[in-house]
Amino acid sequence: MEAHSGNASDKKVLESAASRMHNFCKHLQDAPDILYVGDATFYEKCVKEFIEFKWLSLVPENLNEAKKSLNQEDICYQWIEQAYRCALFKKACYSSVEQC
Repeated sequence: MEAHSGNASDKKVLESAASRMHNFCKHLQDAPDILYVGDATFYEKCVKEFIEFKWLSLVPENLNEAKKSLNQEDICYQWIEQAYRCALFKKACYSSVEQC
């Protein structure tokens, strides 16, 4: 665990922390699979470099597929409502990596 300045770049901090944790866990015997979770700043680096481990991230709104989805009317989606609201999408590809 590390504390960072409130002015530190989330993108750099999250990427660095996930990479260090992944390298550390590689050396542990019987280490469980870890799901790395980050915000949209984490997404692109995961797709391009960290594809060897499990990760979950928001999709940046500036990507073309995300823009298309955000511009659709709500009635186009089958919403699942719990304490939050979400919709499932067909699988897509970004930078040759299948997204699901």
